[in-house]
Amino acid sequence: PTAPLSRRLLIGGVVRPLYRHLYTDMTKMEDIVTTSDLDWTIVRPPKLTDGKLTREYRTAANQHLPRPRTLSRADLAHYMLNHLDDQASWRSTIEISR
Repeated sequence: PTAPLSRRLLIGGVVRPLYRHLYTDMTKMEDIVTTSDLDWTIVRPPKLTDGKLTREYRTAANQHLPRPRTLSRADLAHYMLNHLDDQASWRSTIEISR
C-alpha cells in the first residue's frame, strides 16, 4: 500500500463499506482483465467533470498518484485516445488526475 495512511483509513472505514459491492465488482473485473491474454490497459480516473479539454493531467503507471483531483471527461478521452497504440502502457494500470 503506497497510499497515505489517511487515504487508506478513509477508503477502508468509509468508502469501502458504502460501496463494497461496487468495489468487489470492480476488483473482479480487473482480475478478469489482468489475467487474460489480451493487451490491456486499465485507466483509473478520479471524479469526472464536464470541463473543457486542458491537456493538463498527471499519470502514474502501476503506482498511487498523489493527491488525485477531478478530471474532465474531455481530458480523460484525450489521454485514452492518445495511448491506444502505446505499447509501453499495455498490461499496466494507469491512475490519472488533474
